[in-house]
Amino acid sequence: MDATGPTVGSLISSASRTKEKAFNHGNIVAIMPPMTSLAKVQCLAAFVLLSGCAVSESAAERVGTVQGKKIVKLYGLDKPSTAYLKKHVAEIEQVPLDGICVMVMTDEARPGDTMRRDGNYLWFTPIPLRREDFRRNVRDLNETNFQRLNFNFMYYAARGRNAGWFDDEAWKQIIENTRVAGWVIRQTPLVGMTFDCEYSNGGIWNYARLSSRAGPDFEAYCAKVRERGRQWARALCAEAHDVIICLSHGHWVASPDTDWWGAQGQAGEAEARAGQSYALYPSFLDGVLEGLGPRATIVDGCENTYPYMVYETFMQFRRWAHRESLALTSVPELLESRMTYAMATWPGFRSDREGMWDPAKPDANFFTPTNLAHGLHNAMAASDRFAWIWSGRDIWWPMSVPPAKAGEKHNWGALRIYPAVYRDAMAGSREPRDLSWRPIERDRGEYPPPSRSPDPDPTFEVLQEMPGQWWFNPEPDNVLFKYAEVYSGWTNNARPNLDESRSGWRRLNIEDYWERQGVPYDGVAWYRVRVTAPPSVQGRRIWLAFGGVADQADVFAAPRGMPMRRLGSDGSGKPFMIDATGAFLPGRETLVAVRVINPGGPGGIRSYVRIVGRKDEQSYIAPPGEYAVLDLDFAETEDQRVPDRSDSRNHASLTSCRTVDLPRGGKAVRLDGTSGSVLVEAHPSLNAWEPKRTWELWYSPGGRIPISPIVYHMLLTKNTTYGDGLYLTQNVEPQQIMFLQGGPEQAVEFTIPDVRAWYHIVGTYDGRTMKLYINGEKVGSRRAPIPPAINSAQVRIGGGAIDANRCAPGLVQKAAIYNFALTSAQIRARYQELTRAGVGEP
Repeated sequence: MDATGPTVGSLISSASRTKEKAFNHGNIVAIMPPMTSLAKVQCLAAFVLLSGCAVSESAAERVGTVQGKKIVKLYGLDKPSTAYLKKHVAEIEQVPLDGICVMVMTDEARPGDTMRRDGNYLWFTPIPLRREDFRRNVRDLNETNFQRLNFNFMYYAARGRNAGWFDDEAWKQIIENTRVAGWVIRQTPLVGMTFDCEYSNGGIWNYARLSSRAGPDFEAYCAKVRERGRQWARALCAEAHDVIICLSHGHWVASPDTDWWGAQGQAGEAEARAGQSYALYPSFLDGVLEGLGPRATIVDGCENTYPYMVYETFMQFRRWAHRESLALTSVPELLESRMTYAMATWPGFRSDREGMWDPAKPDANFFTPTNLAHGLHNAMAASDRFAWIWSGRDIWWPMSVPPAKAGEKHNWGALRIYPAVYRDAMAGSREPRDLSWRPIERDRGEYPPPSRSPDPDPTFEVLQEMPGQWWFNPEPDNVLFKYAEVYSGWTNNARPNLDESRSGWRRLNIEDYWERQGVPYDGVAWYRVRVTAPPSVQGRRIWLAFGGVADQADVFAAPRGMPMRRLGSDGSGKPFMIDATGAFLPGRETLVAVRVINPGGPGGIRSYVRIVGRKDEQSYIAPPGEYAVLDLDFAETEDQRVPDRSDSRNHASLTSCRTVDLPRGGKAVRLDGTSGSVLVEAHPSLNAWEPKRTWELWYSPGGRIPISPIVYHMLLTKNTTYGDGLYLTQNVEPQQIMFLQGGPEQAVEFTIPDVRAWYHIVGTYDGRTMKLYINGEKVGSRRAPIPPAINSAQVRIGGGAIDANRCAPGLVQKAAIYNFALTSAQIRARYQELTRAGVGEP
């Protein structure tokens, strides 16, 4: 330690004097036992010394060991209220944790499930909060008989009824609320707070959505958000000088380089950065770093490490997070000197999905007790001073907010408590362990070369041979095979803008096993290659032909300027073909990624990979001009068939729905909300060969819209999942009409004011900007770097995006798709023309 730095004794003495002064206010002295204060001060002083904030200890010296480090339970469904914690602390302390996250609320009887929008998310809103609202919470915490839990955090989330960043009056109240939060921390044994930034589609951090109705530019938003971050941190630290702020995510969550929805090849563009869901979050953190008090600590919680268990995997993520955060911050010196890191683990990984976690079968779970002991040990070793855990419906003690019994079905399913074997594993994680441990043994087998695969179907022609050498990387942690699908969402291997050369990938040959090329491995691995498609792919249906993969292949592709999309899978081990229409465009680079699952024996892409097409198929060349490629009037429906009035003749068929007569004449198709939909078979004319598009729909919800756990329901789309087109949200009220392009990350929305009214909905894209019009008026717009997709999907009206049994309800009179962007004047004229004709009237 630097000889001029503070000693432990001086820090404790200084902090004690600060606490003593702070407790001479009101009647707080009477409810704060002196020993609790001293214990907290000693804990904080030790943490400050160890965190590197007050000393010159380097990050390299803090990792690789678990000595003196802690395990903290943050977030999750089993966060106790202060009253529950006071009453049940002995039960909670049976779990060998060093600290937990506590709900500090104004009204414990009212909050409901903490995962819902029920009033728990008050702190980051302009709803006035006063010190007297929390005196009971302060009393509860100070009267709790803590024996083990001495490193506890207050739950704080940046969710709820947030104010606009430029609303000065609202922000005065948010800053005052933050002072109240700091006061609660200072008056109690709490050492700090969480800061959960996560929000559906980025929420308040999503510049593109916030600016959809015009307003300041991205730079002005960033400057204001940075100012708010400074104000927030100064207010907090003015009350809680030694506060520890544990972020759920660091700056890196806004990185375009590894965003799943990002457009391949656009990561370095400023427009792509502004289009990220969390585009404004780095600016807020920059302000926090600037406003942070000298004794405060900020921690990057690295939430994306939930499924990790291998030490080197944690360290790889830490290095990546640090590198990406430096690229996104405007205050790199402050980030280097102040930001610390804590790795995260989810012991009941994917307990939110049925069949993914069973406490009665611990050795069949992703985290077996052995894996958890190693995983927590490695998480601590890769962290600066503590690691933390999360939980879904896997809980460590009965829920308290509200009281709920283990076994009750609760949102994600029945809540189930960890058995004792997991508590033992947590305790054992502090024992010395081998940092080179892996959950699956290496493959030491020696294998002959793969046999030659037969050529594909002779009715197909080879349009291009794929390169013989690809980038290769095993999935981190040598993941258990049945979890490959859910695990890959937490890694960077499938992200379109990953730089393989900077991320530890190696070059391997296809047409051979990876074991024969120096990779002694059984597990899940990725291959990636970039190719430029030939002119012969223009306007035709194409496939990727594989001579064979050992053992299962999941194939993805992303043309330059487009997001990654899944093409299909095969586990036969034999030659196979996967539809790749739209994945390869003439003269444009495409990234192809293949996830290979190999439970044992030789693994890899063991034969050729080719782009092929049918020999007898002619290329589709779109006729010149601007016109509709689909024009449906449901008044013309006969025998469940709807003729297409455009020259493209893309006729539609009704499935599990029917037409109804409207009171003032005309007909509409009624979607029943359970299985009803209208389908238009795939045809090349329905693709946006030029990156321009208009979607038009006359629609009425027809009454109350049922709440559904599925967020996006199809109104008029061309995809089977969250792709391009018009959608209806049904997960919360009031519902919204959404215009999506490339996925939910690129959206414009409109809140439905009257569920009985009719709406003329038009979404346009002119090659640069998405615009949404309702009844002839523009209601929102946004820059959209990702253009419409080209694929072989059907056009659908109605239907659930991922659940066909939860379809959009309502009435539809007309639907159309155009190969160009209608202008505002054309849309207004179209609306007036149709309303004069009686369309859209009840």
